[in-house]
Amino acid sequence: MQDVPKPAPFRHGLIAAAWAAALIAPLPAAGQQTAPAVVVTATRLPTDIETVGSSVTVIDAEEIERRNLRTMPEVLRLVPGMRIVQLGGPGAQTSAFTRGANSNQTLVLIDGLEATDPSAANGAFNFANLMPENIERIEVVRGPQSTLYGSDAIGGVINVITKKGEGPMRGTARAEGGNLGTASAAASLSGSAGRFNYATSLSTFHTDGESFTHHSVRPAGADAEADAFDNQTASARLGLRHGETAETTLFARYEHVLRDTDDTAEDPDSGQEGEHYFLRLESKASYFDGIWEPVAALNYTRYREDFFNDPDSLSATSRRTRQTGTKSKAELQNNFRAGDDHRIVLGLEAETEYMNQNTHTDFGGFVITGSSDDNVDSHALYLQDRFSLAENLHGTVGVRRDMHQTFGGKNTWRGTLVYTVQATATRLKASVGTGYRAPALFELFGRTGNNFGGSFDGNPNLQPEESKGWEAGFEQPFLSRRLRVGATYFHNEIDNLIVCGITTCANTSNARTYGVEAFVAADLTKTVEVRLDYTFTRAENAETDSDLTRRPRHKANLDVTWQPTAPLRLTAGMAVTGRHKDVDFTTGGDTFTSGYAVFSASGSYEVTEAWEVYARADNLLDRDYQVADGFAGRGLFVLAGARARF
Repeated sequence: MQDVPKPAPFRHGLIAAAWAAALIAPLPAAGQQTAPAVVVTATRLPTDIETVGSSVTVIDAEEIERRNLRTMPEVLRLVPGMRIVQLGGPGAQTSAFTRGANSNQTLVLIDGLEATDPSAANGAFNFANLMPENIERIEVVRGPQSTLYGSDAIGGVINVITKKGEGPMRGTARAEGGNLGTASAAASLSGSAGRFNYATSLSTFHTDGESFTHHSVRPAGADAEADAFDNQTASARLGLRHGETAETTLFARYEHVLRDTDDTAEDPDSGQEGEHYFLRLESKASYFDGIWEPVAALNYTRYREDFFNDPDSLSATSRRTRQTGTKSKAELQNNFRAGDDHRIVLGLEAETEYMNQNTHTDFGGFVITGSSDDNVDSHALYLQDRFSLAENLHGTVGVRRDMHQTFGGKNTWRGTLVYTVQATATRLKASVGTGYRAPALFELFGRTGNNFGGSFDGNPNLQPEESKGWEAGFEQPFLSRRLRVGATYFHNEIDNLIVCGITTCANTSNARTYGVEAFVAADLTKTVEVRLDYTFTRAENAETDSDLTRRPRHKANLDVTWQPTAPLRLTAGMAVTGRHKDVDFTTGGDTFTSGYAVFSASGSYEVTEAWEVYARADNLLDRDYQVADGFAGRGLFVLAGARARF
C-alpha cells in the first residue's frame, strides 16, 4: 500500500518541532522540573531521583491541577516515549504504547497493587476508567522492569500513588461543566489524629460525548451518534501507626463505569457497564535501628464487566457478555541496610489469577456461545542491591526467578548506573535488563464461538514474551538550573510475541524498538517557563522491518506557562503526533493514519486563599483528525469550574 501524503500544516509543524529540539536540545519529562526529590518505583526504595539510572517521569498533583486534567489519558499524554491511543472521547478504550512496546507490555500499579483486569482478552490495562482523583503523583519508569515487578513490565511501569493524610483535617471540593453535556464534581477529606491518618475522595464524571466514529467511515444514511460516558470513583487511604516504627495502611478504590460503545460504526444501542475493586493491606516496620525494614502486603483486584448490544436498523446482532477477573497476591519485601553504601531488597510473591467469561451472540438466528472458567498460580523471588560506589556514582543490580503454572520458570535481571560530573553537574545514566510477559488467561484458556461457524480456543502451551533492552543518556543543567537539557537513547529486542487469530493464539513473531527521548526546559523569566519534549520511536517487526501498528515515529509536546501575578496562572500547549501505520477500519488490512497537531490552553485564578476558578480548552482549532483509522479525535472541548479548599 502506498504511503498517504502528510498534510502540509502537519509536516511543517513537525519539522519545526524537530528543528527546535535539535537546536535547544532534549527536554525533561513532563512535570519533572517540579517533581519530588524522592521516587519509589524505580528501585522499590525511597531514592533520590538524581541517583536513579532508569528513565523516570513524575507527574504530581500540582501539575494535574495546574492543567485541570480530568482523565488519565489526558495525564499520560505528557509522558515522553509513551503514545496514548484513545479510540474516541472520554470513556473510549485507551491503550498505552511505551517506547514502542505493545499495549499489554506496560505494568500498571495503584499504590503498588497490580491493577490490570485478569479477564481482559490480551491482558492490557484500559486507562479510560482511571480518574486522577486523590493522587499524590504518578511515577513512570521506562524500560524493562521485570526484575522487580515480574510479568508485563517489558515497556515499563506506571505507578499511581495516592495521597496520605497528615495534620489537621482539611478538604477540597470542585464542580465544573463544559460542552458536549459534560459535568464533573469531586470532594476530598484528609488529615490525621494521633496515630491515625486518612485521605478519602469521591468523584463523578459525565459526558454526553460525541461520535467515536469518524465521518469518513460512517455507514450511508446513518446519523452521527454520540457516545456517552459515566464514571463514579471512591478512593481511601487509611493508616494506623503502631509504636514509633510500624504502620499498617489500607488502600481501597472503587469504580463504577457506564459507557456507550460501537460494536459497529454508529451502533446506537451497544454499551458496557463495569465495577472495579482494588484493595491493598500493607504493614511495614523498622527494626534494629533501620537495619531491617520488612513490608508485607495482601492485594486483591476484582473486575466485573457486562457488554451488551441489541438489534437495530444497522445490525441484527444481539450480544450479551459477562466477564469477571480477580487477582489475589501476597508479598513480603525485606529491605536491609548493609553499611552506608548498600541497600538490599529481598522479596517473595505468590499470586493467583482467575477469569470467568460467558458470551451469547445471536447473528439474526445464527447463535454462538462461549464459556471460560480458569485460573493460574505463580510465585517469585527477587533480589536487588542499590549501591553507592562514591558520592557521585550510584547504581543497582538485581535478579529474579518467576515460577508460572503453565510455562515453568523464567529468570530476569537488570543493572543501572548513574554518574554525576560534579564540576559541571552533568548526569550520565545507563541501564540494561530483561523483561517478560506471561500469556493472559484468555490467551491460555479462553473459549468462545466465532461468526465463521468455528470456535476460538486458547493455547495452554504458550511461552512467555521475552525482551532485552538497554538505554544510555545524559542530563545537563545550565545557568543555575534555569536551563535544563538531556537525551536518552533506548533499544529493545522483544521475542516470542503472542499473536491471536480466529481459532487460537501462538508465539509467532519478534519485534525491535529503538529511539531517542529528548527534552529542554527553561525558566525564561521569573514568570515564564517553557518545556519541550520530543521522542523518536522506531517500532518494527524484526523479520520484515515493517512498522508496528499505531506507533508513530515522531511525538512532541510544547508547554508554556505564564504566571504574571501570584493569583493568575496561564498555560498553553501543543501536542504533535506523527503519521503511523494502522489497521484499515473497513477492510482490516494495512493503511496509514495522518499525523496531527492539537493545541490546548488552561488558566486558573485564585479569588481568595480558599476559592479558585479555572478553565481549560482542548483542540482549540477544532481540528478534524483521526487518532486511529476510523476513530475520530475529540473536537473542541471547553471545561470551566470552581475549586474550594477548607
